[in-house]
Amino acid sequence: MLLRFAVSNHLSIRDRQELSLVASSLSDAADGLIDCASSPSGAVLPAIVLYGANASGKSNVVDALRTMRPRAIAPRPRAMDGKRGPDVITAAAT
Repeated sequence: MLLRFAVSNHLSIRDRQELSLVASSLSDAADGLIDCASSPSGAVLPAIVLYGANASGKSNVVDALRTMRPRAIAPRPRAMDGKRGPDVITAAAT
């Protein structure tokens, strides 16, 4: 499950931008949230919405997610000692 996604140096996105699906600690009703033990707040959002001015980079964030997807679903390589690597995915800018 993707809880956070950060991107930088991708198309028009120069500085680090982060999307977080972790629910905030606001006092709003938790009716639509998904329980998640690995989330700091214990709940995550089921969906996100990207909005902004024209030419502000919304499509480039979606493109960065598309670029990351094959790397995220591929199995992690094993280290020399047989243990798996960390759960952090880094990819060169395309």
